Amino acid sequence: MSSGYDNVMDDIAAPHTLYVSRIVDVPALTAAAAFDAVVPHARPTPYAIRTARSRLALTRWIGIAVEVELVMWSTRSCEVGLRPDRRVIPFSGGWRHRRYVRSAELEIDRLAAAIATTVAGWFVAAWTDAPTPSRSAA
Repeated sequence: MSSGYDNVMDDIAAPHTLYVSRIVDVPALTAAAAFDAVVPHARPTPYAIRTARSRLALTRWIGIAVEVELVMWSTRSCEVGLRPDRRVIPFSGGWRHRRYVRSAELEIDRLAAAIATTVAGWFVAAWTDAPTPSRSAA
């Protein structure tokens, strides 16, 4: 007897979108400055805090045009996302789809970590450069 949920994990395992994103726990203005430092040629758009066009390597010889964007997720977090610039990756699977998803997830993880590391570096620099209070001033 079937429960109606047979092979559900097979359907869930394959993404139904080509948009790959990660949440970065950084406020919008700080994330925008970090995005500008990490992603060359980023610019604001009406629908995103920052966006840029780039290339994503699928193999050593094959790369595709992608759009990388930074959008507001909440008042304290932003979402960094990546999508193909054109419809060159099929939704239905195949080696190109699998390679794109794997490469996009690796790249978006790297980008989110780079934004967080850049902001952390700024905090460390600000903390170490901050003047220390003098005991003789009291």
